[in-house]
Amino acid sequence: KRKTNEQMPQSEDFEAYGEYQYHYEQPEDPASAALAVERAQKAHASRKNHVFFRFLILLAIVTVGVVVAQQTIFRLETVYVIGNVHMSPQYVVAASGLSRGQNMLGIEEADVARCMAQDHTMIFKGMQKEYPSTIHLYIEERESVAAFQGLGYLYELDGQGMVMRMVADGVLPSGMP
Repeated sequence: KRKTNEQMPQSEDFEAYGEYQYHYEQPEDPASAALAVERAQKAHASRKNHVFFRFLILLAIVTVGVVVAQQTIFRLETVYVIGNVHMSPQYVVAASGLSRGQNMLGIEEADVARCMAQDHTMIFKGMQKEYPSTIHLYIEERESVAAFQGLGYLYELDGQGMVMRMVADGVLPSGMP
């Protein structure tokens, strides 16, 4: 048989197996119970909002940090040219399209290869990024290995048949077929 509200005690202590202890309190009237439930729901909603706003602030801080790092830390400062013999490193860097202060994260090897392909005197072999601010360019200079005369011009060719130089009424270089 169930007890009614008047018969139930206002507070009750319970100990389970000598390990856990519970304390139960019952409100005196149902209106205060509804008020307690409402307060608990508001507190729960407030905690959820608090966690959301903390996450939002953390996300904003991380975003600002990434933007600042990208603008200040990852800037091109040094370019090393490997494989040049007769060309100056400055000439090779100018042909690559790289410039000091450029964002390292935005530099793509395909773009550098496209720029260097416009200069027929060198072959682009590859590029290596060394973060935060250094790039290594690997090139090979084309060398003239043969010459021929035709139509009043002297043509010097490399090993792949690329015309390296064209001179009007030139003298055949010695040591070249």
